[in-house]
Amino acid sequence: MTVKVDEMAKHWWIGALLVTLGCGGSDDADAGGEDSGTRDAPEGRDAPEVDQGVEGDGGPGDSGDEPDGSATDSGGADSGEVDAGDPDAGGPVGARIVSYIGDSSTIEIVGDQTRDVVFDDEGNLYVVGGLDRYDDGLFTGAGGRRVGTLGDEDIFVIKVDPVGALVYATLIGGPGYDRPYGVEVDSMGRVYVAGRAGNGFPTTTGALQETFAGDDQPNGAYGTQDGFVMRLTPEGAVDWATYLGDGGRAFIRDLDIDAAGDVYVGLTVINRNSTYATAGSFGPTRASGDGAMIVRLREDGAAVVWGGYLGGSGAAGGTPSVRVGPTGDVFVVCSTSATDEATTSGAFQSTRGGGMDALLTRIRGDGTALVYNTYVGGSMDDFIETHHLEVDDSNQAVIAFSTASRDLPTTSGALQAAHAGGPTDLWVGRLSADGSTLQAATYLGGSDREHSEGVALDPRNQNVVLTGSSRSTDLALMGSSPRSSGSGVVVVLSPDLSGLLYAETFSGAGAVEIRGVDVDSNGAVGAGGRTEANDLATMNAIQPSYGGGPFDAWFFRLPSY
Repeated sequence: MTVKVDEMAKHWWIGALLVTLGCGGSDDADAGGEDSGTRDAPEGRDAPEVDQGVEGDGGPGDSGDEPDGSATDSGGADSGEVDAGDPDAGGPVGARIVSYIGDSSTIEIVGDQTRDVVFDDEGNLYVVGGLDRYDDGLFTGAGGRRVGTLGDEDIFVIKVDPVGALVYATLIGGPGYDRPYGVEVDSMGRVYVAGRAGNGFPTTTGALQETFAGDDQPNGAYGTQDGFVMRLTPEGAVDWATYLGDGGRAFIRDLDIDAAGDVYVGLTVINRNSTYATAGSFGPTRASGDGAMIVRLREDGAAVVWGGYLGGSGAAGGTPSVRVGPTGDVFVVCSTSATDEATTSGAFQSTRGGGMDALLTRIRGDGTALVYNTYVGGSMDDFIETHHLEVDDSNQAVIAFSTASRDLPTTSGALQAAHAGGPTDLWVGRLSADGSTLQAATYLGGSDREHSEGVALDPRNQNVVLTGSSRSTDLALMGSSPRSSGSGVVVVLSPDLSGLLYAETFSGAGAVEIRGVDVDSNGAVGAGGRTEANDLATMNAIQPSYGGGPFDAWFFRLPSY
């Protein structure tokens, strides 16, 4: 269902409505497989109890209402004419899109899934994720491309235009398990993708690391892994591709790019010294725990500009999210249980709250020093996931995470001032540019389990867009409620986190999960995830029907909110 609420009309149920956010835990798993039941949070550590499978809902809501009042197509792709809209007219631009990506393979490791999305300057939407032994014709027809030997799980990069027409579909992989976590696109339409890859991933000649470095702690579900980064041409062909690994378990969880095309990646599970740490960086020496690394790659993928370690002793540096701010500084949020993180003078929170906290860091763009380093966390576990960070036009960091903590701070006028009492709520906050002050913060939660998965900012007005899932069936969502199997939700909040501007649930015959999210310059919202629901109300889809395996990837585009 869809809800639009005037910012001033904050009724008692808003806190419950927003609880529909979030969806289970971290996305890596050991023997059980990340999305096959048990998940790691951060990889290699005990995960919070999370519900199995994908959370969410089957389509544009149970009511069938469109955001603009038109009827939702509940039975496959819309075959009618699509109006692309006029940006100069001030109305929505492009079409509503809801589409599956997946096939009938029953040999799935963690299921077909979308991990991230991004818009380019023209409003085209790029969707990346993993497909398990995909045999459908999407990558062999017009605009299709297959790269590498392909194997257990491969990386898909799909570009659709603002009305849902397929521009290209590229499938890339080696014989093992390969999966992306993040995607970005530059002003020339070149696409940057990063994640994890097994031995035999198709790298390019002259890349920084052409060969697999090895893995002395292989994941039970995925096997041996390194990180990878690659760039695609505007046509979807591989421009360059490199491993980024150190012989341990390290791999990449997120990336961003700057105006020159340099690539900034966040590696997790750093359990040994790396050749990619550079002298003179903010963190040239690794602590004793499993930390993180932030590495800046030259735009051609052939050299490291700088690299440094993050994280104290113990379990630190999990699931890092990375963003380049408007003045070129690099922002990172990751999880940590270390009590000895090197927080900076004047930091918002200088000591760990308890359990697993968030660690928010701002690094100078030249990599030489920290601007600030602060904990953000309560007395219980706070769970960071990839895509939990954005930076606004004033270098203020916006972070979101799932939390069991009942004592996180909120600010005056917050939409929901207190934890609702379920196993986990979502918490979102905006910190000052110097990392000293909490400018705005609110909980979002209900009586069951909510989890945050993505955060984005509307470039027009800095509204905060959140994605995730809820299993709280007692939430009255204007005639609809999340289902116990899990309903995916998109929520838009005002910049000060006091007003609910929009919310839409997705529920179906099985679980639905929403992960990374982006907003384009006209206010269109794109996101995607994974689902076992075979009854999503698809529209303008490249694949209108469920593929038939245990899980399908899916994605959507909302032309406005």
